[in-house]
Amino acid sequence: MKQKIWLLVLVFVFAAVVAPADEIYIPNNKVQGGGNVIPFGGVWPASSNPKGEFTYQWWIPAASLGGKVGRIRAIAALPRQTATHSAVKAEVKISHNTLANYSTTFAQNLPSPVTLHPEGPWTWNAVKNTWSPFPLPATAGFVYNGTDNLTIQIRLYDSSVTGAPYVDCWDERLSNNASRIYLYNTGAYTATSGRATTNLGLKLRLTLDVVSISGSGAARPGGTVTLSLFSPADPGLPYQTGTSLGKGPIPIGSRKLNLSPDDLLLVSVQGFLPMIFKNYNGLLDAAGKATAQIVIPNLPALVGVRLHSAFLTIKAGAPQNIASISGTYSFTISS
Repeated sequence: MKQKIWLLVLVFVFAAVVAPADEIYIPNNKVQGGGNVIPFGGVWPASSNPKGEFTYQWWIPAASLGGKVGRIRAIAALPRQTATHSAVKAEVKISHNTLANYSTTFAQNLPSPVTLHPEGPWTWNAVKNTWSPFPLPATAGFVYNGTDNLTIQIRLYDSSVTGAPYVDCWDERLSNNASRIYLYNTGAYTATSGRATTNLGLKLRLTLDVVSISGSGAARPGGTVTLSLFSPADPGLPYQTGTSLGKGPIPIGSRKLNLSPDDLLLVSVQGFLPMIFKNYNGLLDAAGKATAQIVIPNLPALVGVRLHSAFLTIKAGAPQNIASISGTYSFTISS
C-alpha cells in the first residue's frame, strides 16, 4: 500500500478547489474609502489639461491576487457617480513584474506588456456604485501565472466626460492595495515617468478564467459522464486526469492532493481500465481545453457511489513538473 501511495504522490499532485471563473477584488468589494478622478477626469484640471491626458498604472503585489492562475479577461472599476467617459485615444496594457517595489518609470513596471485595449477610441459607461467593466475587446486576455506582481497601465488622450464633471471612482489605502503611479496634464500621454502614491489606488475587479474541471451527462449505471477540462494558461501541454472514491487530502509541501490515495485513483491514472476512464491523458487544445469520460459500468450495485475527479497539466521545470492544477469535480451515481 505504501508503494501505491508514493506512486500517486509522484505522478498526481493537485491544489485547493477553485471555481470555473473567479473575481479578484483589489483591495475589496466594499463601497467605501475615498474617491479620485485620476485617470478618468477628462479635461480636469481644465487650466493645464485641455486634452484630457492621463497615464496611470496600478502596481499590484502578488499577495493581493491570491495565487490564482488563469486568464484575466475583464477589468472593472467602481465609480462614485454615473457618467460616460470617452477618449479619442486610449490604451490598456498589462504585465507581470518581479520588482520588489514599484518604480516611477512607467516602462520598468511594465517589462513584458500585453495589450488589452489597442490604442484607439474608448467609451466607458460608468455606473454609480456598480462595478463597471472597461470596454476591452472580446478577444482580450492575459494569462496570469499566479506568482508574480502585476502592472496594469491605462493611457488616455483627448478624453472627456458626459453626465458629470468627471468620473470619480472609489479608492482605498490598505497594505495590500495597488500602488498608483500616474501623471496628468499636457504631455502625460507620452510621458516616461510619473509620481507615485504608496498603497493607494482605484479599486479594481479582475475577472479570471481559472483552471477548472466540470462534468455533464448521465451519472447512472450504463451512463457516461463527460469531464470538461480547462486550463487557459496551458494550451498544448500534456494533461493527466484521475478519479478516486474520496477527496483526501494528502499534504505535499504547500499544496495538497484533493483525491484519496485509493485503488481507484491508481487504476484511473495508470490507464488499467481504458474503456471506463477514457481520454484521461493527452494534450490540451489551442484554447487550453480537453474532455475526458467516465463510462459507468451497468451495475446496479454502483448506485450511491460518489466519485471525485481532477486533472493537472505537466511541464518540465515547473514545481514537481506540474504547470497548473485543477479543483475537484464530484458526483454521485444515481439510479
